[in-house]
This record gives sequence, structure tokens and C-alpha cells, in this order.
Amino acid sequence: MNKFKCFTALFLLPLMALAQKFTLHIHIKAADEKTTVFLIWQTEGKLMLDSAKSKKGLFVLSGTVDKPLEATLFTDYKNSGSKQLMKNAKNGAAVDALQFYIHPGKIGIKTDSLIRNAGFSGSVINSDNERFKLMLKPVTDEEMRISNLLRVGRYVGKDAQKRRLSIQDSLMVAGWLRSIDSLASAKKLIVKAFIDANPGSYISLKNIIIVAGAYPDLAIIEPMFNRLSPTVRNSVDGRAFNQFLNGQKNVVPGKLAPDFTQNDQSGNPIRLSSFRGQYVLLDFWASWCGPCRKDNPALVSVFNDFKTKNFAVLGVSLDDGKSDWIKAIQDDNLSWTQVSDLRHWDNSVAKLYGIHGIPENFLIDPNGVIIAKGLTPGDLRKKLEEIFVK
Repeated sequence: MNKFKCFTALFLLPLMALAQKFTLHIHIKAADEKTTVFLIWQTEGKLMLDSAKSKKGLFVLSGTVDKPLEATLFTDYKNSGSKQLMKNAKNGAAVDALQFYIHPGKIGIKTDSLIRNAGFSGSVINSDNERFKLMLKPVTDEEMRISNLLRVGRYVGKDAQKRRLSIQDSLMVAGWLRSIDSLASAKKLIVKAFIDANPGSYISLKNIIIVAGAYPDLAIIEPMFNRLSPTVRNSVDGRAFNQFLNGQKNVVPGKLAPDFTQNDQSGNPIRLSSFRGQYVLLDFWASWCGPCRKDNPALVSVFNDFKTKNFAVLGVSLDDGKSDWIKAIQDDNLSWTQVSDLRHWDNSVAKLYGIHGIPENFLIDPNGVIIAKGLTPGDLRKKLEEIFVK
């Protein structure tokens, strides 16, 4: 499977729900009248910003959401402004910020001075999230310690590529990397323990979604999801995730590839089933996807080597502009059939196949059955050699 992908901004496309009001009551004991708080969150791919001035240490913010959303609260004591605070945070500079969830209802946030040390009232979701982060803290602290050792010692990144490590350094780095793998395993156990103990928590659902990723192991993820309470499963995100899981069941190896028709660059309708009798790679990509474009030269090489051996490629582009799409086809010398409805992540074929990250592909046999998915160009070459070189 490709290591680097372009992912949809919203992992789960939301189902329709009524927007409801949220209100934040923020108490900062040390705040003076010049202090400002900034609330930043994303909804439907748009960055939202709100702010409030202190009134005797009290800040009130409100808005509407249709489900819990991750948000960040910044305190501004020096009149730096939201853009500068966000820039500082992005560059790793010290900022006073709190990451939490906004959700319908009243949320109380209280601290003596630093907002990052604040506690919550009236918010089960945020209380659960703080409890979960506390469970993870020993693991995340150790991950941070090892990451700092690797960074400060210049054992990773461009600096590491410029110098040769001694045997002692290499052994030390190998030990740290093994520790990181062990910490990842420990983190999974903590996540599972939290989910098992808190089936009625929205945070359990969020963790299942994170563990699942764009390409879930259904044998592991589906039972975890089914153990959640009916209330959580029937939430906006719960229903969307269930829809996503059901979609994944239809595009696993061994299943008949869902048929579709979409137009090529000239407006001619192309039907997947018209490729029956051939091995066909259904390739999802876009002109704006860096990893896709990086893979294209190797994919062209594979196609040229096997195109006379009953092998074809059908490209499905997630572009939303025709000129960019056609230019990328020409620039990358993609001589196989291409289709798109120019609807970006709303591409009907991408939705049919549950695509949430690209590049992605499905290798389909002459009978229309999916026999492999998520192949790198190198993996594809090996698979085709198994099929054709006998």
C-alpha cells in the first residue's frame, strides 16, 4: 500500500443533521480587560474564527454545530492577534492554547491563569477526552522524549542524511525506533481498554475512527464499533462511520467490482464492465495529488510493459477543473483511459468505492472480481508477473 496519500479534509462526509447552539463560558482568573481569547475550528472544510474580550475574567462565545467538532482556544495577553498566534503554534513556539471539543449545549472552561491547564464543567465529551489523554500520558511523554533525542542528536531528517553514523550511534537509534514500535503497541492497548470501558462515550467512537484510518481492517474495527452504545452508534458521526464501513465491505478482494459509467475527457461515457475479459487497474488519482504524480512514471512503465498482455488501466480523477486534469494527463504521459465527473472528493465513483485517500487502486480480473487493492507500482508489477509470466 502507498505510504503517502492525499486525504479528504473531512474523513467522514457528514450526514444531514440540525445545527444546534453551543455556548462557551470561559473563566480565566488572571485575565485583565485587555486579554482576548480566540476560538478556531473547522466545519465543512472552512476555517471558523471567533473571539471575545475579557469582562472581569469572563469570556462568552457561542455558535452552532451539528455534531461535536475539534476546536482550539488561544489566549492573547499581548494583543498579538489570531494570525500571529496560529503562526507561532505552527512553528512550535510557546503559545497558551487548549484543544477540546465544541458541541451543542453549554460548556464551562475554568482556569487560574493558563488556558491549557483549564478544567471543564457541563461537558461529558471533554471530561472523557481529558481522562483518555491522562491514560495515554505516560506513552505520549515517552514518545516525545525519544523524538527529541532523535531530533537534537540529528539522527533524523536532512542532517542525518549528510553524515555517516557510527556503529554505536546506529545501534542506539535502532533501539529508540524499537521503543517507538513498542509504544505504538502500548497505545493501541490503552485505546482498546478505554473503548471497552466506555462504550457510551463519543471519545470511544473518535478513537475507533482514528484506529480504522481510511482503510480499516473490518475484522477488527466492526466488532469494536458494534460494542458502542446505540446512542453513540446513531450519532451523526456514528451513522456516517457505519455507512463508511458498509461501503468498505463491497470493495474487498473477492468481491465483484461495483460497475459504473463516467465520462472521459471528450465527454464519452466509459463503463467499467466494458473492460471485462481483461485485467484492469482501477486507479484513483488527481492532478493536485503529489503522491499520485510521483507514482505516475513508475505506473506508466508498468503499463507499457504489460499493455499487450491483456492488461488495461482505467484512471478516475478527483479533479474539479478540466484544464488541470487534461494537462496532468499530458504532462505525465498517461495514455490509458481516463474518466472524471470533476467533482473533487464528491466524485460519484470515488464515493461508490469508499475512497478517502489517494492514490488508491483496485486490480480487477477478467471476470470483474477484485483481486487486490492498494498496490504500489512495484507491487503491481510483481502481481502482473505472477499472472502473465509463467
